[in-house]
Amino acid sequence: MADEEKEGKSGGLNPKVLLIGIPLYIVQLVAVYFVTVNFFIDAKHPEDGTEVVNEDELAFADSVVTGKFIFQTGDIIVNPADGGVRLMLINLGFDVPKEEMLTELQEKKPIVNDALITLIGKKRLRELMNVKMKPKLKEEIKEMMKKKFPEIKITEIYYNKYIIQ
Repeated sequence: MADEEKEGKSGGLNPKVLLIGIPLYIVQLVAVYFVTVNFFIDAKHPEDGTEVVNEDELAFADSVVTGKFIFQTGDIIVNPADGGVRLMLINLGFDVPKEEMLTELQEKKPIVNDALITLIGKKRLRELMNVKMKPKLKEEIKEMMKKKFPEIKITEIYYNKYIIQ
């Protein structure tokens, strides 16, 4: 008798799986598409797939060799805004296109380090610990350097050390 019941239940596909599973799968596909389009595709590209580039940036990018002139800040220790006893050790490299710019940064190293300590010291610890914050912090440093030293063009910023203890 028990064998007959097992045989009756083991046949076919459950209709509940079709009624619930397939619509749920479609909803997941739509959600993945939405997230991909809005967060992972670069917003700088128009819908036709071409990249929008400023002509001045293009001319500048063609003439610049990266990695030739790099200014090293040295180790900088910062106490974040809400760090308490926690400290951050950061060491940056600024890639500049000309040797004159490198020399000027080396001459003004105390001003550069002070500006970095001020900028990073305003950040909260959870912001600095977030991996997604690192590229944003680079952009903020570039903007700060552009305001402090408008004659110096920084092509790239490199993290040599980024330690929070």
